[in-house]
Amino acid sequence: MVNSKTNRSVNLKPNPRIKIKIINETKTQYKIQIVRDGVIDPIVYTAARRWADLALSAPVVVEAVENINRVASKATTDILLDHECNNSKEEQTTEPSEESNPVCEMPGTDEQWRQNCLALINNKSLPLNAIQFALEGLKRNSESFKTRSCYKMASPDHRSMMGLNADGFEELLSEGIPNKCTMIINNLDERLATHGGSFKCQMKTYYIDLCSGEAPIVKHTKAYLGYGSCKNKSGFKNQSGQGTTLLGFFVSHNKTFNFGEKDAAYKKIAKDISGMRKNKDRSIPSVALFGLQNSNNGAAPDYKYLHVGAYTSAGCPSILPEDYELVERIAAQGPSVVVNYKEGAMEPFEDCESDSEEDSE
Repeated sequence: MVNSKTNRSVNLKPNPRIKIKIINETKTQYKIQIVRDGVIDPIVYTAARRWADLALSAPVVVEAVENINRVASKATTDILLDHECNNSKEEQTTEPSEESNPVCEMPGTDEQWRQNCLALINNKSLPLNAIQFALEGLKRNSESFKTRSCYKMASPDHRSMMGLNADGFEELLSEGIPNKCTMIINNLDERLATHGGSFKCQMKTYYIDLCSGEAPIVKHTKAYLGYGSCKNKSGFKNQSGQGTTLLGFFVSHNKTFNFGEKDAAYKKIAKDISGMRKNKDRSIPSVALFGLQNSNNGAAPDYKYLHVGAYTSAGCPSILPEDYELVERIAAQGPSVVVNYKEGAMEPFEDCESDSEEDSE
């Protein structure tokens, strides 16, 4: 099958954990998406129809030989149809799936959300502990603003706040975090090998959507770290001027602002985004983050936003230009959950929780 974005292709082999979803078809080909362990890969693939008909009519389903997001380097449209492969011990041996999980019993959601949450939790290719942490924080704050004892604000006059003060922020969360559908997880345990040293220091990022269909949607992308954390010079210190990536649970503002064209790299980003939008809007999406824990409550006053970026930042988790819409979605549906996760370094939510409004006064 051919990846329509990169025009590169993947070999396929039978696997009962993988399903194919046809989203369009012509006389010669299918446009399809891969559903792996119940999670939809957002990339659209093209399959030649005469091969796809054979594969789709078979009692087995197919899986890419290598990770769908790391497509094969040589051009091919071969689909392996050796059905006997499905009878092998390797293919038949699967880990049992969880049928329930406390973080998937989320107030304010429906049964489809719960099923999507379980499918997400049961996908062994994803960072389970990071996802559990994000969902736990969402659940704790699903009906009221509970983790409210530690956050800090920037001045309402700062461009990132757009007039939002502490009272307004708490009002936005008075009935809990409103966006229970989409979130972003930046996984510090999946650092990426890049060229350019600390200038191009990156981590793996997951955009998760639990509400857009009969299966969760997970987009794999990447984000830049802060320069102070890139070589572990300053670790993840929550101190101003350190250029560090902050660890923990954040919620976003519900409005974006223009990050700005501060140098040639960002001028190019503005031009590229304008081209992707197909209009003259050159604004670079950015949204303020509010750290709800002692480990990350400097995010708003130190101006560590979620934004589209060109290189390693002063601590902002900055994503790739082609993913600019993710920032806009997180804000538009927000306040939304954003997590910077590192195994063994996450602060307990209880350290910053209040059971009543009086506790925070």
